[in-house]
Amino acid sequence: MAISERPDITDDSIPSKWDGQRMTLEEYLALPEQKPSLEYVDGVVRQKVAAKRVHGSLQAYLATVLNQVAWVGELGMAHTDTRFVTEGRALAPDVSFYRSGRAEGVDSAGRVPEDFIVPPDIAVEIKSPGQTVTAQLEKCARYQALGVPITLFIHPEERAVFELRPGQPLRVLQGDDRINLDEVLPGFQVALNEMFDSVAPAWFSRPTAQERATPDPESEAAD
Repeated sequence: MAISERPDITDDSIPSKWDGQRMTLEEYLALPEQKPSLEYVDGVVRQKVAAKRVHGSLQAYLATVLNQVAWVGELGMAHTDTRFVTEGRALAPDVSFYRSGRAEGVDSAGRVPEDFIVPPDIAVEIKSPGQTVTAQLEKCARYQALGVPITLFIHPEERAVFELRPGQPLRVLQGDDRINLDEVLPGFQVALNEMFDSVAPAWFSRPTAQERATPDPESEAAD
């Protein structure tokens, strides 16, 4: 079903009318779900930027590799654009990771809570065109203030990752550096070059094996 056919989700072809509006947290939580997601910071509703190819590819890749490690040992789960509501704020990191046992699961009636009510263990923001580094680092600082142990800001144009950990200086990773999340997700490491190359891997522009094995009708007709 298309988004435009869902009564509970607003079509994302136009900006949300709620973007920039001041309201209470209760009023914000009563708003219909929208895409791109709405967030609530300091009493104001803000709409996230719609993900384009680079942003979306990095978001999907990172969530996938996090879950590949986490699910094997039942260590936790990664999510994308998933809201958490706490301390008068409602934020939706591009990627978030929760360790097992940190968030509520299924209740006695078999229902899963709509929102997380605790901050994640890892929060990731990915810079989109038009966003400033300053604004994104300020958002990452909010995660830190809420007690998130590891926050990552990914800068695709610079092929760089900014690591923020409470009580530690900002660290910038580039080139052959690796993202190490061992204190939250033991066994997880990913090379920066591998992550950034995942946006457009060499094989992606080649025909699949099945396509290569299928005769071209036009070539057969010419013969």
